[in-house]
Amino acid sequence: MIPHKKPSLAVKAFNIAAALFILTLALGVVDGIYSLQRRQRQLRYYLPDTLRARAACWASRNIYELNGRIIRSLEELAQSAYYPFKEPYTSCCHGGSLVLTTSETSSSVTWVGHRVHRRVPTKVTTVSAEKASPDVRTKRILLSCMAGVHQRVSDIQAIRNTFVKMHEQAWKAGECPLEFTLKPLLHPPLERDLPSNHTELQVYLRWLCDTEGVRELTDAWGSCLVFALRGSYLVGRSRGPDGVLGTKDDVVVRVAVR
Repeated sequence: MIPHKKPSLAVKAFNIAAALFILTLALGVVDGIYSLQRRQRQLRYYLPDTLRARAACWASRNIYELNGRIIRSLEELAQSAYYPFKEPYTSCCHGGSLVLTTSETSSSVTWVGHRVHRRVPTKVTTVSAEKASPDVRTKRILLSCMAGVHQRVSDIQAIRNTFVKMHEQAWKAGECPLEFTLKPLLHPPLERDLPSNHTELQVYLRWLCDTEGVRELTDAWGSCLVFALRGSYLVGRSRGPDGVLGTKDDVVVRVAVR
């Protein structure tokens, strides 16, 4: 019979160290799995709001590219026909609020989406566009206003459709108890595309203001635009940087009334 040999202290120490290593490794794996699950829960919790903020930023950028207008808040966006829902977009899915801000440099305009929880804002997305000069912006505004009923309805619908598509992607990304219902487009004011007399022009301009959610249509310098029918043309005029109508820096666009 072979006598049992007791392990040496070195062997015991090695076995203990190996056991501790395996235990540490196992705890690390468990902690990693737990951290991953927690991260996944956080993503499902916060991701819808992040994607919603991005949808609002992209809509603001598309409006800027279309007509030169800089949307500076979610409240301002919600007043326009470009915003597709009846409910405001400022509430987060699980408490807090969404905030849209704008920053400008000499070369770009950037829309920033924030999630605000317990009064602490967290930047969640940014969307930028190349900055246009005030003259170019004003010409965009005039051309958009004078595009006619059908083209304008089409442009607004395109921005709304993109907004809704991105909104639906946000809903698929995580859980959100908020409910949103689509609001109808504003009814076109004229049977024809552009006004042919003064009365129709006033109705058309009122409709333009309603689609933008503003009281008055203004240029890039903040001055009111002037529209008039001149023969077979609709003429839109900006006062330009000096704010005085009829000077050489005015921005003028003429469109034939079909």
